[in-house]
Amino acid sequence: MLIKHIHGGDVKKTLSCTSKRWVCDFSANINPLGMPKSVELALKKHISSLVNYPEIGSKELCREIAKYHNIKPKNIIVGNGSGELIYLFARAFKPKSAIIPVPTFSEYEMALKTQNTKMFFLKLSQKDEFKLSIDKISPSPSFTKRGNPLKFQNTKKTDVFFICNPNNPTGVLTEKEVLLKLVSMNKFLFIDEVFMDFVDKQEKFTMLDVAIRQKNIFILKSLTKLFALPGLRIGYGVAHPEIIERLKCMQEPWNVNTLAQISGIYALKDKTYIKNSILQNKVAREHLYNELTKINGLTPYYPYANFIFIELISKNANSKDIALKMLRLGLPIRDCSSFRSLGSKFIRIAVKSRQENNRLVKTLKNVV
Repeated sequence: MLIKHIHGGDVKKTLSCTSKRWVCDFSANINPLGMPKSVELALKKHISSLVNYPEIGSKELCREIAKYHNIKPKNIIVGNGSGELIYLFARAFKPKSAIIPVPTFSEYEMALKTQNTKMFFLKLSQKDEFKLSIDKISPSPSFTKRGNPLKFQNTKKTDVFFICNPNNPTGVLTEKEVLLKLVSMNKFLFIDEVFMDFVDKQEKFTMLDVAIRQKNIFILKSLTKLFALPGLRIGYGVAHPEIIERLKCMQEPWNVNTLAQISGIYALKDKTYIKNSILQNKVAREHLYNELTKINGLTPYYPYANFIFIELISKNANSKDIALKMLRLGLPIRDCSSFRSLGSKFIRIAVKSRQENNRLVKTLKNVV
């Protein structure tokens, strides 16, 4: 039986649960600068293009993504959001088995269940701050399937290893040497780098340069988070051309609408917006993290992306209760109890503007 989808950013639920006029959604990790002005103008300019079908394969957008990463268009596939590409990958490769370090994004599990994939969950330790390290993957880490421990030798022939980097919801970064170790073990890596755009010196962590050469890596990317375009659904994948072709053969035509393609093209060209967004996020997350460390009853994990993972250390604190109180006050946050292997002691908050972050800190301090 499939588990229930639970994600942040449920606008209708938020508005129905609060009487506050000023609602700021900290449950969805979206750039507080809003969409680029260049994209807004492009949408108005090209609205008449809706009378025509969108370009199949998003070829022009692929070329712009290729320029952005200094790679070739043949290494890129565009999807109707990154979510579509997760399910497309599962459908195209039909992995018999997979390893998923948890806690992490639930859609990997959901997609694999549609293909009856046998899943092994590698439970990351809170004692190690939920980090995936070399000793976790060799020689005998503790895997679980339906709660039962499994030996590593039972998973040597596992088809796919799913890794979110930085991880959602913990925000933890996996070192590149760990990922290269997995590559050397002939594991097929599905690496979700949706939040990598916000990471300092991301070239030290991204596997894009390896993925375009290796036939056992797929990198998931998105234009949703950095460019604040979640409603348009624009995601893309980077891999060896043979991997890309296999995925494209299974992809529906006209999967990305015209305005989404146009938005992606103009967004990637807006270098000033990109630079300002990354800089402002860095300053804002450092300030927010420092303020959160001053609140009794909370232990925030150091952030690398545009959100902060927080442990509730007060004895009677409960993530569902805290999230509900914050929701009613017009500041929805993410209750992390729905993530596999996490209990009721963790929440996640997005990084917003200084004014919005200060409002959140003040309110959270009173609620906790």
